[in-house]
Amino acid sequence: MGRFITFDLWETLIADSPELDSRRTEYRVKNIHSLLSQIQPGIDINNIHCAHEKIWRECSTLWGKARDLAFTDQARLFIGLINDNLLTSLNQSQFQSIAEIYSGAVLQFRPRLIAGARETLDQLASRGYKMGLICNTGRTPGITLRKLLGDYDILGYFKSALFSDETIIRKPDAAIFETALRELGADRRQTVHAGDSWENDILGAQAAGIKAVWISPEGQGSGDCPVIKSIAELPEVLDKI
Repeated sequence: MGRFITFDLWETLIADSPELDSRRTEYRVKNIHSLLSQIQPGIDINNIHCAHEKIWRECSTLWGKARDLAFTDQARLFIGLINDNLLTSLNQSQFQSIAEIYSGAVLQFRPRLIAGARETLDQLASRGYKMGLICNTGRTPGITLRKLLGDYDILGYFKSALFSDETIIRKPDAAIFETALRELGADRRQTVHAGDSWENDILGAQAAGIKAVWISPEGQGSGDCPVIKSIAELPEVLDKI
């Protein structure tokens, strides 16, 4: 039985919703508009909303190639999409304030910790597993997600925590799994990865030679790997791998 486990984050340990995402969008657009109005009076809030949509599309093109960009670069790109000349008119403090609003929205409207997640991590830690986290980030960078996970009292379970805005490589690229193996000091033959995305988590882990457990709430599985409906079922299925 393997003694190393890596986890996906979103919809594996924490769960989001369209409503929360919409509230974060409103928070970002409203508060960034308020801040920028002090710098450039008359700035149109619609320009900020459009930039908020465009940055996602532009980043998605890069993400589709299993690549990412540092969060500071995403923030700069976002500001440039609001107004071509805006970025050069901001000082470092103003730029940082915008970046903090953009990244910090998740702390205002928090995803929920999935039922059984903390108990599962605690149980596996007590059984001697060394655990890692591999997360593809979106608008929220690793530095903010660490704060969130610290508040949920689960960050300390992970000997390695990788976030794609820091690694610049995303799942399903095998390289990010390889990085996790190195940081954990793990043998791939003794490692299992658990996640909800077939492409990113299961195929990515398998490409790196790692066993995988697919979290599929509908319970629809594949013969390629074990399937569970929730992270709470992981300890039991590990006994069978």
